Amino acid sequence: MTGRDARSVGDHAPNTGDAGAGGDMCPGTPPTGESPGRITRRQELERSVRRHSLDAAAYQELAKSYLDDGLKGEAKRVLKLATGVFPDDEAFRWELEEVTLATSLAHLREVRELTERLESAEVEAELVRAEADWAHRRLEVCRDRIDRNVRPAASRLQAAEALIDLDRHAEAVDVLEPLLDDPRSGGRANFLIGESRSAGGDDLGAMRAWRRAAFERRHPAEPGVRVAALRRLTTHAGRMGLIATLQDYDRRLASATGRSADGGRTTAADDNGRPERSDRSDEPLNDVGPVERSSK
Repeated sequence: MTGRDARSVGDHAPNTGDAGAGGDMCPGTPPTGESPGRITRRQELERSVRRHSLDAAAYQELAKSYLDDGLKGEAKRVLKLATGVFPDDEAFRWELEEVTLATSLAHLREVRELTERLESAEVEAELVRAEADWAHRRLEVCRDRIDRNVRPAASRLQAAEALIDLDRHAEAVDVLEPLLDDPRSGGRANFLIGESRSAGGDDLGAMRAWRRAAFERRHPAEPGVRVAALRRLTTHAGRMGLIATLQDYDRRLASATGRSADGGRTTAADDNGRPERSDRSDEPLNDVGPVERSSK
């Protein structure tokens, strides 16, 4: 699966540190100002990996060296070599995926900053492309991890978030359904199913999913998910004219958030989004932890 390519915005193209992936910098060329000792060490490592060395530590050290200098393109090149030499090494594959995600996310952040300084159709179009690329990269990585059974619950949640961002709501529900009885992930899965149902115009189906996220007792969701679901329920009950139901949800929301019941009813303007999630907080998908590399 391939997502859209993020393209530059005229003379304001953001620099994602990918000089080695198509720029003028030759592989292994150190940034200006590096110490001679470090240059020599990097050159030694480059010679080693170009010979397809079986020393996993050499690939790891070289990739880290490039990442420390912000050269994500060079790190990605080294990690691709490593996955070719060590195809069964899950840690190298994980690290390559994280660099891919970090590159897409860095571009999205820079384009967002650019839109704050410049107003033009070209910049807005680039923002749309960057957001789509970030969603596609997350979806691609998470689906691969699901297939490999690597952090399957977290990967399903994050794949569903990406699908929702791409307006592929039926697919998001399909990805989430295996998690509905999961003690740790069921609440968030129900919340995201509510998001998908709502986006598809099924308000009653959305409210059923949000009620499960808010009120499930056997495997209760974490507090942030419960509060977000109550906010959605309160907003939708108001829109649908369900006054008694609205008042009940509003009281429950007041109790959950610690505000006074007479401190004002939650409205659509108070409905400030989803529970905390990786792409909304601009974090790559390493929140579920890296994969440990076994000794070789």
